[in-house]
Amino acid sequence: MSSSRLLTRVRSHYRWTHPEILFSLLLAEPFDFPMMRKCLLGIKHRAESPHPPNRLIRVRPGVHGGSAQ
Repeated sequence: MSSSRLLTRVRSHYRWTHPEILFSLLLAEPFDFPMMRKCLLGIKHRAESPHPPNRLIRVRPGVHGGSAQ
């Protein structure tokens, strides 16, 4: 059985003297980990699934590259 490993790295430079540091540290940082984890688990699930989802893209004539009238 095969598996995949997907890593993410975030690099930030904080300006400790600016007031927006409060927003970044108190509001954005705590939610970054759960959101990134959910995103990476979704990618892992799709990459390791035995069959890709069957999605058909239908194009109507005259829209998105259909024949011009």
